[in-house]
Amino acid sequence: MSVMRNPPHPGRYIEEERAYLDISVQELANALGGPTIEITQLIEERISLTPDMARRLANVIGSIPEMWMRLNHSHRSKRKSEARCRQRHSIPYRHSIPRFDTGFICTIMEASTWLSMP
Repeated sequence: MSVMRNPPHPGRYIEEERAYLDISVQELANALGGPTIEITQLIEERISLTPDMARRLANVIGSIPEMWMRLNHSHRSKRKSEARCRQRHSIPYRHSIPRFDTGFICTIMEASTWLSMP
């Protein structure tokens, strides 16, 4: 079983379907009964899909709302895990060693300064 590493945003599929149907964003927005700006932002992957929009997409494009929500969920889950990973790795890891003269903990940088003193 293969694992999808970077699940695409639902907007990518919306854009592919729009291009396949050979309609403009305005025409798609009219068919979905939503504002053009919302469809544009979905296509540009700037906003997440709502359950209401998933129902409308299923009716217009011809799928089921659950499929759209699964696409949205997998994309958001991957983005959240990437953000957690970036956050975890952005915190500098600093080794600490005991300072025997005072009993306090110091970092390697402080220790190297402390050890180089006469």
